[in-house]
Amino acid sequence: MKFHDGKPFTSADVKFSVLEVLKKMHPRGPATFREVTEIDTPDAHTVIFRLAGPAPYLLMALSGYESPMLPKHLYEGTDIKASKYGNAPVGTGPFKFVEWQRGQFIRLDRNPDYWKPGRPYLDRIVARFVADSATRTAAIEKGRPTSAASPRSPGPTSRPWPSSPPSRPRRRATRCRRPSSSSTSTPARRLSTT
Repeated sequence: MKFHDGKPFTSADVKFSVLEVLKKMHPRGPATFREVTEIDTPDAHTVIFRLAGPAPYLLMALSGYESPMLPKHLYEGTDIKASKYGNAPVGTGPFKFVEWQRGQFIRLDRNPDYWKPGRPYLDRIVARFVADSATRTAAIEKGRPTSAASPRSPGPTSRPWPSSPPSRPRRRATRCRRPSSSSTSTPARRLSTT
């Protein structure tokens, strides 16, 4: 497996990413990696995590989304928070970062060295940012984008958002008395939909 710049992805990159970046700088890193005391790298393809105690959550935390592995050869000895690679990432994924014009678009090209043969299926992805809702709607109506997301949307959608939230049945509290043998019963609350 290679980084997008052609350098190999090795166990040294994993050790550097976890101990020097994620454990120290990631918002959840100190808690997520608190049990990690050391990482051994006996060869370029083997990583051994040494833990102070059980950490069953660690496997989930090592997902690419939660804990990205950074290229040590580009970040070591630099100010990681101010690195130019924060806005021009170098990874191992199916698409290589090519260009970002702020407020306009991001372009990603197919990674010919991707570890899974025959993938990705696309040659390029261009994500355009259209701030004006009328322009965005016109583009969708003309069929230009293959997917679109509204600023209110957590993910892609192919239909417009309703102008108002869906109506829900109104609930009102009513009082009722519990059956009781004594004359001092306490009122109970019951929710009914009407």
